[in-house]
This record gives sequence, structure tokens and C-alpha cells, in this order.
Amino acid sequence: SASSGINESGDISGSMLVNRERISGFYWKHGRTAVLPNLGGQIALSYGMNARGEVVGLSMLETDDFETFHAVSWNNGVPSDLGTLGGPCSMAEAVNDHGLIAGAAQTPDKEWHAVVWRNATVVNLDTLVPGNSGWNLIAATSVNNRGDIAGIGIKNDQYRGFLLTK
Repeated sequence: SASSGINESGDISGSMLVNRERISGFYWKHGRTAVLPNLGGQIALSYGMNARGEVVGLSMLETDDFETFHAVSWNNGVPSDLGTLGGPCSMAEAVNDHGLIAGAAQTPDKEWHAVVWRNATVVNLDTLVPGNSGWNLIAATSVNNRGDIAGIGIKNDQYRGFLLTK
């Protein structure tokens, strides 16, 4: 198993080998581990969690083809498929205490874009920067409780970090 997130209460999220064929996210609280259900596939990974215990990550779908996985949010152990930007894949990497989820999603042409989900609605962060800025935001990797979002993008053909502030 591997941990990937910890909140202010000391609760831990991570991923673990459940059996020889299945990897699932987990949530550890007060010395007890709960395995988080997948979205039908054999692999799910958790990446972050907030103070309320909401855990986010990704899960393969029933196809198990390693080319189709979706961002997932677990609330009280119940998974919600967050969807994509019309492509086959997405992943959630962080969630703040207000439920704003940061991650990345593919378009139908399989291009990755940094996104956030709020109340199960996905927003492509490229729509928040001027079109002539030269930026292509690829993945949102963290979000704080003010709503500031950090991640990675491409500008002038070079990978660079970005920060979007409220």
C-alpha cells in the first residue's frame, strides 16, 4: 500500500493491493481502513483528500483496457464518476475543503487539459486564461481553500508551472 493524502485530522488516503488482480483506493481513520470501491475496473488510485474526508483519484472502468479511466470522488465511501471533457480519460488530483476538485481530463482528440470539478460540473481551465496568452494548461495538481489552483502547462513549447488565483 502507499499513502497519498493526509488531512488536518490525521486521516490518510492511499492505494493498496486488495488481491493479485485488484488495486483500490483506501481511507484510514482512527486506526481503521476502509477499501474504496472502484468504478467497475480492477484499478483505482486515490491522490488527495480534504478535511471532510472526501477522497479523490481515478478509477478504471469495466473495460480494464488501461486506456479508459475516469476521475472519481469518494464521499463516505461512495464513488462518483466525475466524467471527462468528452475523451476517454480523466483524473482528480486534489480537493479543497469546499469540494472544489482539481485534475486533468481528455478531450475527444485525447488532448489533456487542466480542469476543476464543482458540484459534478467540469470546467476546462484553459477557458479562464486569455486565448492569446500562449498557455496550454495540462493538469491542475493542487487547490487551496481560497480556490487558488496550481498545476503544469505548456508555454512557448516548454513545460512550466502555473498558478491561477481567485
